[in-house]
Amino acid sequence: MSITSEVDPQKKISTFTFTGKISLDKIIETIESFYEQQPESNVLWDFRYADLDSLIIFNELEKITSSFFKSNCKFQNIRKTAIVASAELWFSIAKMYAKFIKIRDLSNKIQIFRFKDEAIKWLGSKN
Repeated sequence: MSITSEVDPQKKISTFTFTGKISLDKIIETIESFYEQQPESNVLWDFRYADLDSLIIFNELEKITSSFFKSNCKFQNIRKTAIVASAELWFSIAKMYAKFIKIRDLSNKIQIFRFKDEAIKWLGSKN
């Protein structure tokens, strides 16, 4: 269970990779801590290697998506946020979250992907 982060200054992308079983509190703390810094870079949240099965029982995935939503709504200067979720259930929940974002007119800033390379390509685009 770990969360690693790396910054690519040339592409202006911060990447957070979640691996193994990670507690709800740790995930939310990482998300909120990053956005509290009012980042100037795009961000990629990579959940491909995370074991989120234990969070499903308590509807905790909803709390994670709510944390993204709450954090992104606070700041106008946030660039783009990409969430990579290859597991079917987490991808579906993340897509549902994206619908809420669209309602708040942030859909051009947040997208959900199954593959990391697609997310990086979108983060690097000018739109």
